[in-house]
Amino acid sequence: MPPSDFQSRYFSNLKKRFSSKQAMIEAVAEELHLSRDAIYRRVRGDSQLTANELATLARSFEQPLPDGQQHIPFKYNRSEGTIRRPEDYFAQLATHFEQVRQLTDPRLYIANPGIPIFYEMLYPRLLTLKLYVYGNTCWDFPGWREMAFSNALIDPQLLDLAFEMGLASLDIPGVELWSLGLLNTTLDQIEYLHVAGRFEDPEGALLLLDDTEHMINHLHGMARVGKKYRPGGQPTENSAPFRPVHNELANNDNAIIVESKHRSTLFVTFITPNFLQTEDAQTCRVTREWFDRMAAVSGSLGPEANKYREWFFNRLRSQVDQVRRRVLAGAY
Repeated sequence: MPPSDFQSRYFSNLKKRFSSKQAMIEAVAEELHLSRDAIYRRVRGDSQLTANELATLARSFEQPLPDGQQHIPFKYNRSEGTIRRPEDYFAQLATHFEQVRQLTDPRLYIANPGIPIFYEMLYPRLLTLKLYVYGNTCWDFPGWREMAFSNALIDPQLLDLAFEMGLASLDIPGVELWSLGLLNTTLDQIEYLHVAGRFEDPEGALLLLDDTEHMINHLHGMARVGKKYRPGGQPTENSAPFRPVHNELANNDNAIIVESKHRSTLFVTFITPNFLQTEDAQTCRVTREWFDRMAAVSGSLGPEANKYREWFFNRLRSQVDQVRRRVLAGAY
């Protein structure tokens, strides 16, 4: 293949990861520390990419060399390394999250039938519950099926790392698509473990229900002011915008779209909590268009919602109360 054809195909494939040719030019210029004119010359084939430049682009944008195949590149986190303990999973999350933080003006669009993990990270006991469930199921950690749930199960340093990641997520503006089933999985897991006698602490279920209610109260507070802020804190003028919307008709896929000035990234769950990730521009665009359609026919839970917002969060609190009453009454 002539060098000019090779380079043309490479840029043609790379452009699919961006919203426009201009966005690709700007991103490549920034990555290679060259002027936009210099990048335009390379895109036109007037000058050739050096080996180092090509290696930099392949590494930075994870764009392989053209091989003549048309495909959508997805990465599977389990292919990045074996998950033998919770630390392995969070090492992967930390790598991806740091890449998100390096983007210019990132924005989050989350469609999730359950509680987004960023919020669970802010409540160590709830996060420990999730890791305990994953360790028993999809990760199948040796010996975990025989272990009772304990708050001491997870290394405090890992919980601190997760907490800081959760706090950092509050700096990113976001729109989130919710339903009244937001708590279903978490509440069912708590009640199941209680009935099955899997809590080391007899008060374990009640403590987790308290944490769940605290989390809901915090989400309620953020929705009321339309801004993100840390639990126990207050929003400021610089707090990231927060826009949750409610829809019972949409089938909320587990998807997170991260948009920025130059490129977008899509994360979708695959055998929860594992995930697939792609920067393919068309896939990201189609997902964003779906998200926008769902948000457009959803009810706002933001500052202007008033009674509608209060109704929604009161319904969530009533779900927690129903489980709490059953646990206290021993009605099983």
